[in-house]
Amino acid sequence: MFPNAALGGWRLNIPRFPIAPVCDDGDSFYEGEPVMANTNAPNGFSQYSGTGSVPTYEQVQMAIAATNTTAIYFGDPVVQATGTTGLGTGYIAQAAAPQALAISGVALSNGIVTATFTATTAPAVGSVLALTGLTTATTLNGNWLILSSTTTTATFAYSGAALSTQATTGYVYTPIAGIFVGCKYLSVAQKRTTWSNYWPGSDANTSAAVTAYVIDDSSAQFNVQTANSNTTATAVGFST
Repeated sequence: MFPNAALGGWRLNIPRFPIAPVCDDGDSFYEGEPVMANTNAPNGFSQYSGTGSVPTYEQVQMAIAATNTTAIYFGDPVVQATGTTGLGTGYIAQAAAPQALAISGVALSNGIVTATFTATTAPAVGSVLALTGLTTATTLNGNWLILSSTTTTATFAYSGAALSTQATTGYVYTPIAGIFVGCKYLSVAQKRTTWSNYWPGSDANTSAAVTAYVIDDSSAQFNVQTANSNTTATAVGFST
């Protein structure tokens, strides 16, 4: 409340927003200052630090296949798209959750383990295969760098003794190529080059690749909101 001369007395000032909890710890806020809760409005990776250097200033050009129907939004992490042998196609794609492999067995030959799994997309060469819960081939529990792959197999180096085969589920973690911040493409509908902060997954002339702009500078830092309960404060500052 505060004095109001026109009304000859006092009037109550009603705030037009919900009253938030009050912080009285005398630490990061003034005593009695309202503290708003975190907003549940995920918006991808938002850069807050880093300027890069010439000539790219953190951004580089990559390519999206014009036939890629999966939308890529501003702030999305992207990965190198792969073919049936796990090698890069020269294009990028929207990053996804770790790929699950239904592994039926493993075989060791000349220091190379071949894991056989139910047919799926070939894991990217250079990605990491995480194995846990093995009870017979226990020495395989851990993270392994994929050296080669097909739609049914993946190989990695192993210096241990002979293995007992065992079915299990493995998870493939593909390295992030960068953060998507826009693209340009020849629009079929508009019949001109279109600049956009997201890739819609359609409307591009399929005779030419889509030019994507990606921040891949290792010094760039981002804010991101996650619903993963395994992500704690100790993950702040980590890089991929």
